[in-house]
Amino acid sequence: MARLYGKKEDIDSDTVRNFFDKRAEKDVENLMTITSFQENDYLEKRQKEEINLISKKIDFNGKKILEIGCGLGRWADFFHDKCSEYVGIDYSENLIEIAKKHFNFPNCYFEILSATELDEDNLPINGPYDIIFITGVIMYLNDNDIDIMIEKINKLTHENSIIYIRESTSVLDTRLTLKDFYSKELKSDYNVIYRTKKELLEFFEKIENINSIETSLIHTEYNDFDETSFRYFILK
Repeated sequence: MARLYGKKEDIDSDTVRNFFDKRAEKDVENLMTITSFQENDYLEKRQKEEINLISKKIDFNGKKILEIGCGLGRWADFFHDKCSEYVGIDYSENLIEIAKKHFNFPNCYFEILSATELDEDNLPINGPYDIIFITGVIMYLNDNDIDIMIEKINKLTHENSIIYIRESTSVLDTRLTLKDFYSKELKSDYNVIYRTKKELLEFFEKIENINSIETSLIHTEYNDFDETSFRYFILK
């Protein structure tokens, strides 16, 4: 069990996958609590705030959307009647099963894939995609895996593509890594890497065709943590 400040150390991707597979087996009243770990009231307020934000910032109408790390697929419920086609990928088989069961829209497709397997041959719809959507995912990826994901994204976007990212970030001067750290709230070991805004921007600058990056804090009223905060990035 470790709480690491500053040190760059990998977390085990199989352990992370198993964590979410087990979460997906829980009998919960609100599906969002499977992948988001706050009270239902907070979760609903956060979702409403984020929907308001992206609705003002991004035009989803008639667009082809790829969501990386779709989890239980809840964003498909928002996208399906706006976009032309939506693809959600996640490496948790159990989460994808939930997505297919609850969000089975005719223009939405779900695949069991990791962020490093984003080759066009693995996807049900050919690129390029107009919008890439990534929320609460990068913190579960090691540095090398982020670089691989970005290489894949570069092959799936065009010069007018928009990438929306929302992450839990470190508000410290350095990253914070929880490695096999026991969480009393989750009653399980937890593995995650909270990177600083600066670290994340260094990754995002490797994405091709990006001319501007807008970033700001989000969910500030619904954050109970001292060392981390929610932040969004819009890459155009």
